[in-house]
Amino acid sequence: MPDGLVAAARRGVDVQLLLDAIGCFGLRRSHFAHLTEAGGKFAWFRTAHPLRNQWTFTLRNHGELQIIDCQHCFVGGMNMGREYAGEDPAVGQWHNLQIEIRGGAVRKFQMIFADDWFFARQEKLLAPKYYPPPEMVQSLIVQPTTDGPDDPDDPIGMSLVWMFNTARQRVWLTGVTSVLLSRF
Repeated sequence: MPDGLVAAARRGVDVQLLLDAIGCFGLRRSHFAHLTEAGGKFAWFRTAHPLRNQWTFTLRNHGELQIIDCQHCFVGGMNMGREYAGEDPAVGQWHNLQIEIRGGAVRKFQMIFADDWFFARQEKLLAPKYYPPPEMVQSLIVQPTTDGPDDPDDPIGMSLVWMFNTARQRVWLTGVTSVLLSRF
């Protein structure tokens, strides 16, 4: 368990950690004991949960997302290891990319996290403290979009077509996971 998350929870920071159960298959609940003892929460995003009649093996949560103080969002990969630095010949060239987003788009990422958190824990994150107004104005257009086997409209595909057709200089694309950190 990252010491920074435990220390933040001890300081009174609201720490919620959501993990893809398939991607974290080898981890045990005891791995998060220090976090929960410090007041943090964690949940498994389970694609199959017979007690809740959830049988969605293709519905996974495998992005990377960190939201800090409702104002900063880090989106994209942050894996550590030789294979993710392009140093493993068996894997080949590989580069993780993570970007920071600030401003109004952070609220949408928090809503995405809240939906996933509810799916995992049946706990709603509706308090106004989770959605304060942004401190700064967004200078770039950012459109967080979710997609998956539960959405027949293909919003990511449609967004890509729109972005490619309207871009004048560049298009940035990245993926998402979920960690929400907020201090109130």
